[in-house]
This record gives sequence, C-alpha cells and structure tokens, in this order.
Amino acid sequence: MGAVYEEYGRFMRWLQIADVVPDVRRVAKTVHANLDVVAGSVSAGGQRARVLAPLLRQELAHIDDLITETVDQVSMAPLSWSRLRKLTVGPFRGFRREETFDLRKPVVLFYGPNGSGKTSLCEAIEYALIGDVEEAAAKRIESLEGYFDNIHEGRHVSPQLWSEGGADGIPITANEELLRFAIIEKNRIEGFARLAARPPAQASALIATLFGLDAFNDFVNNFTSSIDRQLFLERSKKIALEFKEVKLEVARHKVGANVAVMKAFDLEQEKIASDFEQGCSYIRLIDQLGSLESPGRLQEIAKLLDEQLPVNSGVRRSDIAALRRDLRTKFRDLNQCRVMLEERVAQVSYRDLYRAVKTLEAIAPRICPACETPLEMVTNNPYERAVKGLQLLQDLVALEERSERLLHECNQLSLRLKAFIVRVDGFASLEGQAISALAEWGRCSEHTPVWKDDLLSRDAWRACIQAVRALEVRDAEIQQRIDQRVDLIAERGRFESARERLVELSGRRSQHVTQVATEQAFIDTFEAANTDLIAEVAHEGAAYKHEERIQTAYAEYLDAVRRYRDGLPEGLLADLNETSCDIYNQFNAEDHQSDKLSSLSLPLRGGDRIMLAFNGSPSRLHDALHVLSEGHLRCLGLAILLAKNIKLKLPLLVFDDVVNAIDHDHRAGIRATIFGDVRIKAKQILITCHSNEFIKDIQNQLGESISKLYVLDHHAGDHQPSVRGGTDRNYLARARSRLDDGDQRQSLAFCRQSLENLATRIWKALYNQSNELGAMPLLLRSPTSRPELRGLTIELEKRIGQGILQGVLTGEKWVGRHDGLEAILKVPERHLFWQYLNKGTHDEEDREDFEIQIVRSIIEALTGISSTF
Repeated sequence: MGAVYEEYGRFMRWLQIADVVPDVRRVAKTVHANLDVVAGSVSAGGQRARVLAPLLRQELAHIDDLITETVDQVSMAPLSWSRLRKLTVGPFRGFRREETFDLRKPVVLFYGPNGSGKTSLCEAIEYALIGDVEEAAAKRIESLEGYFDNIHEGRHVSPQLWSEGGADGIPITANEELLRFAIIEKNRIEGFARLAARPPAQASALIATLFGLDAFNDFVNNFTSSIDRQLFLERSKKIALEFKEVKLEVARHKVGANVAVMKAFDLEQEKIASDFEQGCSYIRLIDQLGSLESPGRLQEIAKLLDEQLPVNSGVRRSDIAALRRDLRTKFRDLNQCRVMLEERVAQVSYRDLYRAVKTLEAIAPRICPACETPLEMVTNNPYERAVKGLQLLQDLVALEERSERLLHECNQLSLRLKAFIVRVDGFASLEGQAISALAEWGRCSEHTPVWKDDLLSRDAWRACIQAVRALEVRDAEIQQRIDQRVDLIAERGRFESARERLVELSGRRSQHVTQVATEQAFIDTFEAANTDLIAEVAHEGAAYKHEERIQTAYAEYLDAVRRYRDGLPEGLLADLNETSCDIYNQFNAEDHQSDKLSSLSLPLRGGDRIMLAFNGSPSRLHDALHVLSEGHLRCLGLAILLAKNIKLKLPLLVFDDVVNAIDHDHRAGIRATIFGDVRIKAKQILITCHSNEFIKDIQNQLGESISKLYVLDHHAGDHQPSVRGGTDRNYLARARSRLDDGDQRQSLAFCRQSLENLATRIWKALYNQSNELGAMPLLLRSPTSRPELRGLTIELEKRIGQGILQGVLTGEKWVGRHDGLEAILKVPERHLFWQYLNKGTHDEEDREDFEIQIVRSIIEALTGISSTF
C-alpha cells in the first residue's frame, strides 16, 4: 500500500499545476483522505463505485480545491550520502534478534540457500531506503506492522541504515522518490519478461511492472469507467411531471385545433355527398337517406325491393310450334309406314311361315316338317326355301322396325306436349270449348296419345297458342321488373355506403367533441392537481444537480489520474534509450553482431510499445515483445533499470537475488557489465544470491579486498538465521591465505585455478580487442578435453607480444599481462616450477615439500596479471 500512497502523493503534486477543473482536485482530495478504503476496493461488481459515491456525495460540496504539499520535500532533494556504512536488522521478519552488517566495502555479497533469511534482509534494506516494501503491496498486505513482525517475537524494530560520516556513521532517511530506483529485484525482472507470453499490453502496465509500480497501476485500473449506477440520476419526479406536461401540451393542441377539426369534419361531410352523386349536398343526401319519421328515397327503394314478384312461366310459342310440327310430321310418317305394311300383308304370312320352319329345323333336321318325308325324297328342301324366303323379305323387317320406331317417337312427342300443356295450364287456366278437352287431357294422369282422340284440332291449337302468347307477355313484364330491381339494389348499395361513411364520421366527430371537453377540463385543473409534484420536482432538481456534478467531477478526475498514469513512462524512461541499448548489448556481448541492437525506443506515452532495431537491419523497427525471447527480455528490463539508476546518479545498487531471474547464458555478460562498466562499478553494490559459483566469479573478477561476503544459513533451533563472514572466494586471496598458513600444496591448487581463470579472461579480452589475434590454434587430447593450461599460456603470451609489436594492443595493462605470462613461462615445462604448479592440485603418496619462495613467485606473477583487470 505504501507504493500507492507515494505515487498518489506525486499525483496530487502533479494536480497542483495540471490544467484541471477545481472539482477534480476536490475528488482527488476526497480519495486521498480515504485512500485506505478506496485502494482496498476493486472494480469488480462496482465495488469501488459503491465506496466512492457516498464519499463524494458527502464531501464534494464542502471540501476546498486547495492541494497542500503531499510529498515530503526531503524526497525531492539530492542525496546527502554516497556510501553505506552499516545495517542493523532485527527483530524484523525472519530475524528474531538484532544483527549488524558491515557495508563499508564497495561490493557486499550475501550468500545463502533458500529460507536462510536473504529475502528478509533485502526487505529490511528496502524498507530503510524507501520506507516501504513492494512485496507487501503485491501480496495486498493491509497491515505492514503485522507483516514486518517476527512471528516468534511478536514485534519488529524498523531496520536502520547508516552512511559514511562521523565516528559511527550518519542515519539514512528513507527517500522513496529516488531510492526506489536503487533496488533491482528478481520479481520485477521476471514480471517484465512474462509479459512476452501475453498479448501486447499498454506501456504503462509494462513500465509499472518493471519499476515496481504494479500496485499504483492496479489502483488506477480499479476505478470503474463510470459511477452512474451509484448516483441518483433518474429524476423520477421530473419525468412524471414532464410526462404530464406532454399530456397538457397535447390537450392544449387538441383544444386549439378544435375549430379547424370541426371545419374538416364539415368538408368531409360534403365530400361524402359529392362522392354519392355529383352536385349532391350533405343536406340533400340526408333527405334522401330519410328516417322512420320522414321516409326518403332509401325507404322507397327498400319498399320496392321487398315486393314479391310472380314466377316466370318460361313457355314460348316457338317451343310449342316446333313440338306440334314435329308431332304432325312423325304421325304422318307413321301412317305412311302402316299403309305400306297393309299392302304387304300376304308377305307377312309367308315370313311367319319361314320363321316357323327355321325354328323346326332344330327339332327335325332330316325330315320335312309338314309331311315328315325324308329330305332326300322331297323335291324342295323346306329349310333351304325358308332361308331364301327370309332373305327376300328383309325390307319388310326394316319397314316394321321403322313403324315401331315412329310409333315410339310419336308417343314421346305426345308426352312432351302433355307436359307443355300442364305448364301452360298451371300459369293460365285453359278454358273454352276448343281447348278445354286438351287441358283435360293434360291434367289426366293416364297417358293417351294426343292423336288418338284427335285433340290437336285447329281451334284447340289456336286457343293454346293464344294462351302461350299471353304468358309470354306476362313473362316479359316480370323480367322487366326483375331488371329494374338490379338498378334498385345498386342504388340502395350506394345509399348504404354513404350512410356508413356518415355514421363513421359522426362517431369521430362525437368522440372529438368529448375529447375536447375532457382535455379542456384537464387544462383547467392542471395547476391545482399537480401542486405537490411541482414542488417535489424543484427539490429533486437541486439534488440532481449535485449528483450530476459528482458524475462530471468523477469523469474528469478519472481522465486526470489515467493521464498521469499514462504519462509515467515519459517521466521514468526519458533519455534512457541510448544507455539502455548500450547496456543491453554489453549483456549480450557473445551474440552475433547482427543480433545486437542498433537502436532502442522506449515508450513515452501510455499505450506505446518498446520498439527496437537490430544491427542486421537498422532501419526496420520491431516490437520488443514480439521478437525478443524471455531471456533477452529479462536482459532488457535489467538494462532499463540500470540506465535509470545511472541517469539519477545514484550511489547505490541493490540486487535482490537477480541472478536467479537471469538465464545461465547471460550471467557472465551481466556480471562483466556490472563490474566492468565505469558508470556502474563506481557505485556501491549489494547483492544477495544463492549461487556459490556466481559469488566465486564475482570475487575473482573484482580482485582482492574489493568485496565483503556474508554467508547466511538456516537457524540452529533458535529461529535466528546463522550469519557469519564468509571467506574470500578470490583464488589469489585464498592462495595467499594458505601460503601464510604454511600450506603450500593448497596454495598452489588455488594458483592453478587462478591461472585458469586469468587465462580465460585474457583470451576473451584479446578476442574482443582483435578477432585475428584471439583465434589461436590449440592442441586437444580428446574431443571433450579443454586446452592444456601451459599450451594456452604459451599461445596467449605469443599473441599478446605480437599484438604489442603491431601496435594493436596498447596500454600498460597489456604489457603487464605479457610480463606476467612471460615470467611464468620462462621456466621450462619440465622444470620443478611447473611440477609444483601441477602437483599442487593432486594428493600423492610421495609427498614432496614445496619451496615457499617458488610458490610466492607464482603468486606474485599471477597478482601482476590480475592487477591489469
């Protein structure tokens, strides 16, 4: 939480000169006064909005917009010290009792396994330098007091740092503003590198991770984009009044438009009348429509249509004339056929005889049917004669069949005439002497052909024709009346359509009149009916203005705090491009030249990305998160932090287990940069680490008396970490210490390790100075063996001498390296000197004593070489 307090304080200071409305400062002051509560809330579920809304509702109208100094001026002043002297820790976190650490060396190393107290030690240094512990904020620890307590003692004492000065040193005051950039910890580097596995994030989040501002970045991100849901912005009373006022306006409009609407109704009435009949007026149409009291044309039409019409007979003179003509023709043909049959009556007898003989043939086919004489004995075969006789009488058969058909047709025509007479008699009584018999014949249920009693006399026929003619006249009159009814029905339809339109119009007019009366009453009583609501709206308006002010002020404040957060990269990364690029390339000295950076562009605004270009294509920019591996991103993060420390000219660097955040391939480059770059090695450096090899490499690179080592270990049951001064891992220091102790064998063992270390460093320096000189032919005993130490030493001495003569290798350091190697190589390979150097690394049964003077000369030669670094 301390990081949030510190950064929010800087935000408040930024607001003092920022171009913002006064209410933004009022919101900022309200948040600052309640920072514990606000920072403890999140955006999920609108939690922060629920916290802020009541606070702003209570404070915004009463608090002033004057922001006083929120950040201690001491944090803005330059540091008054340049070197640490000592640190006291305990009881604090993992330290149960007070422990004092001497920090007077340029480099102080703290080595120990996991769980030995290194983290507690670094947090003590961080707390003493900046007054806060970032890890506590990252873990959302609400109570720092409880976080710092040693669980076995139940309390803590604030760690204290002293700087050089005076007899016992000068106590250091925490300065978060500057000294937060003196601390480089593993979590920052790892968090920065892990962003490569996610979608590209905003630069502000990236830089927040790197510079330890995650807590403040999260704090800003947890402000919801709006707090409208927690504000009373609905104004239900005003909405209700406005709804009623809309109805009032509608009522006034309807009343005001009454005259025009009534005129429109009148015009529509006239339009209906003219649509009914051109030139017809509304009054005339009403008259024609009539009523029960005063019938009009419509009632007249209804009466005519209600009258029952007689049935049309449907008889025609042409029909009975054709029937009589056909009947007479058929009867005449029948009489002729009968006369012809009478004339051939004898032939008819023979025909019957022949038919009878043909019938007997089946009974007596072998004898004559008349005399029973065998057919063989008769003159003419009767059966053959019968066949021939029937063939000769075929026309007689046809004549008989025609007679029968004509008789049938005459009967059918007679029946049709009977039906016709019955129909005529049904519509007009057939009376009179001439026709009564014919009428009686038609009424008779039995059928007697009309020609049998000679009913079709001329007089009867004329009387029938006259009756049919009268029926035709009657049918014509009926049809005329039917045709007139069609016109009447059409006219009635037009009247009914007009009447329906008038009824619908009358309904609308009546409804309109009723509505106008209702709306006028609503207008007349509106003020009195809504007195209370109008007063409530006025009261609600004052409250709404305050809520609206909160809404606007919060939106402006949110924009300001986000602008500040997004502007942090510019303040943190300004002018760091070249330095960061240079340090990154030093870390990656072993990379191919084309893979090193030619340029680096750090983001200066929120949302921008880290862009870089490689030597292989210097004009092409890339997004760092897209092209760099996780290991290279870690190097980039560390380079940016070192560049910031260099820019601020801080005298101190604290590395909290950073070696474990860097992959093995880059550790040597980072170590060489930290202790080789003049901008960094002049600073006092504190390093915690649980890699013994890393500690050893550092102390051998630094030389003797440059660093101090503390070894931390697990407690021995008292819950207090074991702290002791570690022996120097520098090979020459160990060799000299063993020699002073009279242990020449172990001294030579360390001398050999020192020579191996120095030879490797000389070789790398030679190769960096000249690739040609650094490429040396060396003999190897096997594919897995390393170059023999003497062979490598000989080649190095030769190449350095060649480089000095060529003027490629200049300066005293190369001369000193050449002289040291030459001093060692002057002795022949089989001389006791080399035997001493080699045998010092082995345990032999033939234990030969070593001459101290020879061992000292080896140490002096190695010391001369080491001093050149």
